[in-house]
Amino acid sequence: MIFDDYPTEFLIEKGYIPFINWSDWGLLCFDTNRNKDDKNYPVILWDHEIADTFQDQYKDFYALITTLDEDERTNIG
Repeated sequence: MIFDDYPTEFLIEKGYIPFINWSDWGLLCFDTNRNKDDKNYPVILWDHEIADTFQDQYKDFYALITTLDEDERTNIG
């Protein structure tokens, strides 16, 4: 899907590497246009309905994982 479908022209060619479908919103992507030195890329949301719009979601992948973990712990107990 990522390399052979419509997101290629909107994402890959612009430096956004999609790695997961995010609910029904769109795709979460690494923004390789920022933080090139340490490769700790921000995670952005690409809404497939507004193809040229990107929204910052998490500072980096670590922030994504820790937020999801905290949410999971909150919902358990």
